[in-house]
Amino acid sequence: MASSLVPLNSGHYGQPIFIAAGGGGDVRNYGNLVAHMRIPYPIYGMQSTGIDDGNEPCEHIENIAQLHIDAVQQIQPHGPYFLIGYSFGGLVALEMAQRFLKKGAKVALLVMIEAYPYRRFLPLSLRLRQYLRLCKRHISMLSELSIREALPHVGIPLFARRLIFAGNGNGESHETNHQSRSDAEHMAWMNYRPCRYAGVINFVAGESSFELPNAVPYWSKLAEGFVVETTHGDHLGIMGEHAEEVASVLSRYIAEVLPQSSVREENSDFPCRAHGDSTERRSNQK
Repeated sequence: MASSLVPLNSGHYGQPIFIAAGGGGDVRNYGNLVAHMRIPYPIYGMQSTGIDDGNEPCEHIENIAQLHIDAVQQIQPHGPYFLIGYSFGGLVALEMAQRFLKKGAKVALLVMIEAYPYRRFLPLSLRLRQYLRLCKRHISMLSELSIREALPHVGIPLFARRLIFAGNGNGESHETNHQSRSDAEHMAWMNYRPCRYAGVINFVAGESSFELPNAVPYWSKLAEGFVVETTHGDHLGIMGEHAEEVASVLSRYIAEVLPQSSVREENSDFPCRAHGDSTERRSNQK
């Protein structure tokens, strides 16, 4: 089995940037996001097994992360590394960053977009808040169905899973074995307990993600530094209709990390968009 890198833009020089897709998603669906980032650096999507290669999908985030690392190091043997991940892909990017640091490699930027651990790894207070949100969402979804349609979907876990493993929010998919890969990645998500990260986590959250726990109280305790930005949209829509807003945040995160002289020189023809609608909060900065 092997991970593959999919070029997502026409960037040909400078710092490579790597993006991991959400559960069951295809990185080729992120074209709209990447187009609005407007940066000259090459951007690669990290495509997991089980989409085009005919291999069985992985059932452990640790294995997925290592496969991506092997692929990334074929084109960038040494750091600093720029890693971005959406939803399930955010946990993959986190595990990659953990492994890079253990190898002595520098991670210049880690961005997690709407990424959350499985509920059994949350503190009790967050689990209770999540459960109440799921109940409310569950009842709302069932109310839109007939009694016959609703009966098979009485269990809340089905809807909890659908929120995390529904592709990347724009309704597109190139997969022929989407369900088996979604099942495998759901299993990987259920079994992955995030460890403390000796670096900064940059987080992008959707303001309407009522079904999922607030990122701040969880991730701020697991990182040396934590920066969160809130944009419009919910867990799925944030990468669909609100992709331009997310792209602006990502562009700014990247610009803040790269040397200013490099940013001015290389971005002269690719200005980052102004971003005035989102709010930024910083916590646990050391």
